Amino acid sequence: MKYRAALCFLLAFLTACAPPPADSRTVRTTPCRPAAEGVLREPDAGELLDSGDLRGADLRELELSGEAERLFAADFDTNTQWPESLPVDFDPDTLLRLGKDPGLGLRQLHGEGITGKGVGIAIIDQALLAEHVEYGGRLRLYQAYHGAAQSPASMHGAAVASIALGETVGVAPEALLYFIADDLGTGSEENFVRDLTWYAEDVERLVSLNETLPEDERIRVISMSVGWVPGDRGAEALEEAIARARAAEIAVVCVNSRDPLLPWPVR
Repeated sequence: MKYRAALCFLLAFLTACAPPPADSRTVRTTPCRPAAEGVLREPDAGELLDSGDLRGADLRELELSGEAERLFAADFDTNTQWPESLPVDFDPDTLLRLGKDPGLGLRQLHGEGITGKGVGIAIIDQALLAEHVEYGGRLRLYQAYHGAAQSPASMHGAAVASIALGETVGVAPEALLYFIADDLGTGSEENFVRDLTWYAEDVERLVSLNETLPEDERIRVISMSVGWVPGDRGAEALEEAIARARAAEIAVVCVNSRDPLLPWPVR
């Protein structure tokens, strides 16, 4: 049981390391460049490599054997199509496999049967790609509120969920996922007003839900990729909700600089 608690804390902390990005759309493509005559054309090899984004790119006709430095610095995925000749040390399959390892000796813990089974992990974040192969089969709750209910799936929600409990990349690959998508305020761009009140309500929802769950599916951790200072609107309400969750034996991990669970002071 002590290993389970430690694992839960670790995975929750890992998922709370970064705030959601401003642009959260899931699809990112390399744009076509305008040719001199005004006709759109596909970027050439140099432009693709300079962009650093090779995800889904068809590179089969390119000469890349001398491009090790830029290839190692680029992003690619299982949809990237490669030429037959690549730099000697650049093996995409090996790099993808290594990139899925969560590190920190967690694969050894998985081999010992410490996989998060029987643990519920709740995440409050941006809109989720609910059918994602890494966690879709273990998604027990997905609720979306306010603007998040109309938003497309974001990169950030899927990323933190996959890091926490993804089947092939996660810290706890057999844990259950409870996910609430919500907004951190109202308005947009220069009219955005930060307000943590809705996140406080979401924490309360999860605490109430947990009282109805069977023991082997209960939420043990709530993770939020958000921080605040005392003057932020809704900060007091969120801190009170977090205190109630912790009193109900749910660990809550966030990136609040005054949170006692953080292992170092944040200035």
